[in-house]
Amino acid sequence: MKFTENFDLNLPDLDDMADVEKLNENFQTIDTKMKSLETDPELAANVVDIKNKIGEEADADTQPTLFGRLAQLKKVLLEKLAEVLTKVTGIDGKIGTSGDTLEDETLFGKLAKVLKLTGSDSIILVPSDNLKITVLDNEEFSIDGNTAERIFLGYVRFSKTGFVRAKVTSKSGLNGSDAQTYLNFFDAVYSDTTHRSSIENLPVKGDTTRGSLTFGQTYVNCMIGEVDSTNYKTSIFHPYVVKDQLYAVIFSASREGGTVKDVKFYYDEVESRGYYDSMP
Repeated sequence: MKFTENFDLNLPDLDDMADVEKLNENFQTIDTKMKSLETDPELAANVVDIKNKIGEEADADTQPTLFGRLAQLKKVLLEKLAEVLTKVTGIDGKIGTSGDTLEDETLFGKLAKVLKLTGSDSIILVPSDNLKITVLDNEEFSIDGNTAERIFLGYVRFSKTGFVRAKVTSKSGLNGSDAQTYLNFFDAVYSDTTHRSSIENLPVKGDTTRGSLTFGQTYVNCMIGEVDSTNYKTSIFHPYVVKDQLYAVIFSASREGGTVKDVKFYYDEVESRGYYDSMP
């Protein structure tokens, strides 16, 4: 039989006979010691002191308790977080977005302005089979070559600079070498016969006129073929267009006139770097 160091509890050896009385002595000793702790004034004072130092969850950040210190730390963190968010919001506003225009006082706006001034644009237009702009779609317009030599079809504008594929379906009113029809791009538009000389009275689809300069100054003049008088022919050509330039599309014909029913533009937008470098 051995005994514990502090409370002298019984520690039977492995070869000792089981003795219930010895076990009961141990339980009684433990019970007595634990009961005495409840009335120990020093221990009670320590418990109260610890409780006061911990405080309560509702303690303000000015109270010298653990919860008070946590509240103080929370307040400081929230203030710093608000400062960071304010700075981030301010920086984000100054950076802007990729959709900002020249008028926006942002980094993207200034970049757009620089690109505009330097003429830098990494995207160009190249001819393709992808339909992008339709001026006429199976809609017939005719001129007789006498009372009218030109007919106004509409306006086109391109978002980038480059070459596009124009497909025009037309027919002439005459067989032979004089059976010629044309599609013209004009960059200045007016009309002598309709008197639409002001911005409020510009030509509209279907207006006709005579004379080589009526309807404006020709930008691109493309002969779209000598065709049979009874059969339509689709001609293809590749005009060079400039970004954001507004063009007037005009159909004209030789003495015997002609009819146009389809005018469409096909192109793709591609990275300009090196695209035309290998072309002659």
